[in-house]
Amino acid sequence: MDETLMVILLLSGFCTPCTPFRNSYLFINKNMTWDEAYQYCLMEQNELAQIQSLENNTSMMNIQTAGYTDKACIGLFENASDWTWVDGETATYFEWGNVQPDNIDTDEYCVTIDNDGRWGFANFSLKKPFVCQDGN
Repeated sequence: MDETLMVILLLSGFCTPCTPFRNSYLFINKNMTWDEAYQYCLMEQNELAQIQSLENNTSMMNIQTAGYTDKACIGLFENASDWTWVDGETATYFEWGNVQPDNIDTDEYCVTIDNDGRWGFANFSLKKPFVCQDGN
């Protein structure tokens, strides 16, 4: 498309540039393993939450948790030597808390988030509440 025409369309409001997708997060106060939480979110037409920016992390901190203040699982897990989101993308944004993972035991950890937006890690078999995100 001609640059001049694109500028005219943008200025007229006919065509607007894409804005980043705002995720809609939902806290699920049910204790489940990471795999169970993953399946639960999929059955509800959602996926475990993915936080790929500071904006996403801030949005996550604003979800309603009905007073729950401990850690909840999100859709990030250790896959061999990489931290991977449930959609298969390698993570590039992190908000680790006081303790950062050291990758000693590969394929055994999933990521949790606390009410301050700091991330931690837990064994897949640990039962915790979790956060889904709208897959639309």
